[in-house]
Amino acid sequence: MKCHETDSDRTAEVIVRGDNKQCVEYKDFVDEDGALCCYIPLDLGEKVSVACYFKGTSLQGTFDLIVDGILRNAVPFNNKKGTKFSRSVTFNEGYIDKTFRAGNMLVVPLEPDVVTKQGEFESVGKIEIRVSILRVADQSHAVSDVSCFAEADTWKEQYPSPIGFQHLEPTSQIKITADDEEPRPSKYTVKRVRGQMKASRPGNEPWAIFKFFYRAQGVWASITAKKPSKIRLI
Repeated sequence: MKCHETDSDRTAEVIVRGDNKQCVEYKDFVDEDGALCCYIPLDLGEKVSVACYFKGTSLQGTFDLIVDGILRNAVPFNNKKGTKFSRSVTFNEGYIDKTFRAGNMLVVPLEPDVVTKQGEFESVGKIEIRVSILRVADQSHAVSDVSCFAEADTWKEQYPSPIGFQHLEPTSQIKITADDEEPRPSKYTVKRVRGQMKASRPGNEPWAIFKFFYRAQGVWASITAKKPSKIRLI
């Protein structure tokens, strides 16, 4: 999905890939919170990566990766000159539990005992990218509406059953799989990542939010594929 800001040079794009293949985007729409949304096909066993791009005038910004309602990664960026510039980052991994280990993001089935309910808040089955940038000096906000991985390592710790959905019922989730044979992160790495998670984000709110609702290939009979158009941000 792509977006651009009205009367500005700021643009952004987010691409989700499964096993290195770009996901087709279906039924793009704007959510109640202004987020740009679409549905994407991801099948069980696929390894997920998310590429984020920003271009425009700003002093600083942050890309936040939220998977199934849990903040899993964050990358800040700076531009001391305050001129037009571009930044990109690809999230290939997310962080888990209090060990701050990083691991691949794999699509796995929901447990058989998970109950779903249409019309409730949708958290599971969703990849969310928030792009925060500084447009007005001294403005900032906290990521306070979702839990960090170190506070709630799985969505079950944050969102009690039943889990909600609006249009297509979720049947899978994303599991962060860290290699147990890899050495634990250094104290420096833990301090750096913790600081990135807790730091205030530039701007008084996210500049753009992208939500990708992922479902298995077999659920697309009622949805027509189309290439999402650029959507103006107010």
